[in-house]
Amino acid sequence: MGNTKESQLTNIKLILLVFLSAASYCNCVVETEKVSVELYYESLCPYSANFIVNYLDKLFTNGLIDIVDLRLIPYGNARIGPNDTMSCQHGPYECVLNTIEACAINAWPKLLELQYAAETNSLQPPHQYVPWVLVNGQPLYEQYENVEEYICKAYEGTLPDACGSLLKFRHVNDNGKGHGNRFTLKDTLVSSI
Repeated sequence: MGNTKESQLTNIKLILLVFLSAASYCNCVVETEKVSVELYYESLCPYSANFIVNYLDKLFTNGLIDIVDLRLIPYGNARIGPNDTMSCQHGPYECVLNTIEACAINAWPKLLELQYAAETNSLQPPHQYVPWVLVNGQPLYEQYENVEEYICKAYEGTLPDACGSLLKFRHVNDNGKGHGNRFTLKDTLVSSI
């Protein structure tokens, strides 16, 4: 009986050792949480259009979209009036286009308009203009054209190749520990204001 228990214990130890050895050599990819990017914009705003065409588009062409959870909120500086009527900064056609874009985002337009209105109006800090871009909940303010760089700085996984040229220097955070070639998003935003 003693030999059987010793034999079982030895087998368990060997299996455990093999498992731990295999795990230590595993080149496993661990899913890292994506960077949240929210764009509050208006359909007919020239600044919003410029940002979408010249900056946001790059996320799709350079592969950064793979590490981004992108939300588009077509509301901007619109206002909800009496009886839930909407007034848009660039006129009634903008309200129509915001509604069409809300449909394209796959939601019920009237509910979405009211949801986007509530969400936009509850932003802290309140949005000051459009496009108003948030990365992981932090507004980029006037730095919104550098959205790619902020995405790379905020991402905690293995950086895609597109981030290589965007991150040019090291930053050490308050506790003295570096993040390799990354900044903390909060440190970056504070230093750019």
